[in-house]
Amino acid sequence: MDLLAQYRIVTLCTDDRVDRRILDGARLLTEAGWPTLVVAGPAPDDLADEASYPDVPIFRLAGLHAPANATPEHADAAVVAAGRHFAWHRRVLSAALAFRAEVVIANDLPQLAAGIMAAQQHGAALIYDAHEYYPSQPFTKVQESTLESLERALVPYADALVTVNDSIADLMAMRYACPRPHTVLNCPSRRHSSVLRAEDSPMRAFLGAQPHQRVLLYQGNLAASRNLEELVDGMALVQSPDVILAFMGKSSAVGEALKERARDLGLLGNRVRFVPEKSAAELLSWTVGADAGIIPYPHSDLNTWLVSPNKLYEFLAAGLPILASHGPELRRFVGDLGVGVNAHLATPRDFAVAIDAFMRQPLDAYRARAAQVSARFTWEHEGQQWLSIVEQAVQHAQARRTRGIAA
Repeated sequence: MDLLAQYRIVTLCTDDRVDRRILDGARLLTEAGWPTLVVAGPAPDDLADEASYPDVPIFRLAGLHAPANATPEHADAAVVAAGRHFAWHRRVLSAALAFRAEVVIANDLPQLAAGIMAAQQHGAALIYDAHEYYPSQPFTKVQESTLESLERALVPYADALVTVNDSIADLMAMRYACPRPHTVLNCPSRRHSSVLRAEDSPMRAFLGAQPHQRVLLYQGNLAASRNLEELVDGMALVQSPDVILAFMGKSSAVGEALKERARDLGLLGNRVRFVPEKSAAELLSWTVGADAGIIPYPHSDLNTWLVSPNKLYEFLAAGLPILASHGPELRRFVGDLGVGVNAHLATPRDFAVAIDAFMRQPLDAYRARAAQVSARFTWEHEGQQWLSIVEQAVQHAQARRTRGIAA
């Protein structure tokens, strides 16, 4: 068999740690008869994605030679120009062209131009999956207006538009005058959470937490602009003596700075503790050992205002009560669902007041409600819509090609 032709779908990203959404989607599609290849950035040292998803093939871009003339001869000039804004564009394009798929999925704006050109070259369907409102992020190196202009120009090429929550779907439809994207929530798979019991979790033993102590968990990237410094400072002001704040995430420069900050405040190893990053296969078995989860995102930009991060659904899957900042999606899935509390979280004092008020109250009602709704928020539920979107995109692409031939 031609190895380049065995995949019906190629899904494109450039991250080293592949988003669980991409991996679960690839697994679901493959099991449904759409063999899917994940194209991703350089491999991290631990290869946790490959270990957690041994049935999902991942092609790493790091060693790929990208010739300067990789752009298809008849590619649209506007699409070619858009691709030049993104560092990994040529490598992504070369991989997407090499694997001749029936469907190309571009995950986030940096992959979209390459996805368009590959889909046009091979007559494939193109799906654009916006994992966030990409133009409004603190790490982007070009102006927000430029990124918005690029996204506005490129979304009409897609046979299907998808995003992670209703707020971003509404915003994209309004700003780009495009069809409203489908919403597919970033929920975890039951495959990793079929049996979750707090008493079986290694979390408390790893932290050295005593029975009377309550663990408030932040999990996910230890990244800038997530209010993590203010959260640590706030722990110095928390009055409840039995609360431990645990950070579980990938080691990073920000994480090391947080440790140093906690050490300077006399909190490290006491009120503030750190847990190494866990793979998707083991994550929830650790999460369930906490007493509550915290989502402290600031409202520093439009993207963080509209955020619905993976940890939101992971906390729900583990049945954790949640303390979260305000924002339309966080209100929708925390306060409105009755699984926790939304609070103003900006300054260290804000955090201390909110943590004291939340952790002093009985959390059993929130936990019971989280357990009640968690069955709805699974990838098995969301994945059925994902399959339908792929099938509709293929039909749309076929109809578009038929119209082109007729013309």
